[in-house]
Amino acid sequence: MRSARPPPINAESPLVDGDLLVCTPGGSEATLVALNKKTGDTVWKSAVPGGDEAGYASIIVVNSGGIKQYVQFLQKGLVGVEAKTGKFLWRYDIKDANSAR
Repeated sequence: MRSARPPPINAESPLVDGDLLVCTPGGSEATLVALNKKTGDTVWKSAVPGGDEAGYASIIVVNSGGIKQYVQFLQKGLVGVEAKTGKFLWRYDIKDANSAR
């Protein structure tokens, strides 16, 4: 018997940072999202250029150059966004798109 390969799934642990719950829905409109952990209201959405899908990693907090950032490994590379606003800061593309799968 043959079966179709299941689609990739998101395998992350959401990050709780103060009053925020930060997660990675992926895609072009809300690659990363911060929610109020008590109400579930959206605090910010970060539309990362290229609209990457979520990878198999969890967000980490990094302080670099005096800026608190959330850093996440997506399917096409590593990205950093400003923790306070979700503003896209940087990305490091990977050459082999299958390296995280």
